Amino acid sequence: MIVSNPKQKITAVIPIRRGSQRVKDKNLRPFGDTCLMELKIRTLMQVPEIDEIIVNTNSEDAIRIVNECYAVGG
Repeated sequence: MIVSNPKQKITAVIPIRRGSQRVKDKNLRPFGDTCLMELKIRTLMQVPEIDEIIVNTNSEDAIRIVNECYAVGG
């Protein structure tokens, strides 16, 4: 059983690697009308309990997409 403290902040972390041994840049490849990274972000944005989403990446393309489409504050 998980008991949450209402004062706790919940952060989701999405790891996005630039390279992959099997499928290069799989999180940024087209997937329907989007890419897997954006699908992950949009899905997590629908979870009301999540206060913040962090994309941890070494990919300049992923950084650009996040900054252009999802960055707030700063």
